Amino acid sequence: MIQEENITAKKSSRPGRPPSRRPEDAANSTVIVGIKLLQIIANSSQPETLTQIAKRANLTISRAHRYLKSLTHSKFLKLDDETGKYTVGMAVIELGLAALSNIDALHLASDIMRDLSRETGFVSTLSVWGSNGPTVIKSEDADFDVAVRVRVGTNLSLPITAVGHIFLTYPPSEEVQTALKHDLDIWNASAAKGQKITEKSLEKIRKDIMKKGLSGAVGLRNPSIAALAAPVFGENNQLKMCLALIGVIGNFDADYSSVAAQKLKASAQRLSEYLGVHT
Repeated sequence: MIQEENITAKKSSRPGRPPSRRPEDAANSTVIVGIKLLQIIANSSQPETLTQIAKRANLTISRAHRYLKSLTHSKFLKLDDETGKYTVGMAVIELGLAALSNIDALHLASDIMRDLSRETGFVSTLSVWGSNGPTVIKSEDADFDVAVRVRVGTNLSLPITAVGHIFLTYPPSEEVQTALKHDLDIWNASAAKGQKITEKSLEKIRKDIMKKGLSGAVGLRNPSIAALAAPVFGENNQLKMCLALIGVIGNFDADYSSVAAQKLKASAQRLSEYLGVHT
């Protein structure tokens, strides 16, 4: 439990300011003001001057200028040197296009996953790299004799899941390596001697995935569950997402030549093509 500190407030010498602020509060305030200024300029029907923007934001001109200068330097805003007026910069435009692209991709992924689960009878999931490693952002249920459910937001271990193996392979960045060390330490600390994972065994997995375009895992994360996963690439052939099928061992053929595996691979390729990858 996080306890709040009792702080004795001193009288503020500046009207309109709180008596005291923690550093994190000041940082949050800075972000909020910056976003407010971006919204004002983005919603304006025409470029505006510093004075106009400061008035609309209820800021002093000097304070507004500091924010606008930083936003211009980071290319979120553009300043016309001749007129002294501000408009949104390329960084905002690129951010908006990326957001739209992701929304469209998720809409298409939903359709693809629905068809994939219906045709195979297995749960399909879509995962991305998050702050805690591979993270499920969408799950499509299917009809099972034994129910399988995958919760959105679930973090997946890198060394023992089919999805994790995909993120280990395309490409093994420094961030991935840090997460891998953490996951390996946890797994190997309690795994039986024959199930301990080494860098040598992971390298074999990477080579296999590069050759076949799929990864599989049977009974590691859960002794009853098997999974297949396929990479989804975006611009510049960078890994963007991972599409997977999950089923119960005995009812799920995790062989790469199975019908389910081939449908999964074709679905991932279709989504990659939508994201700009041409094969």
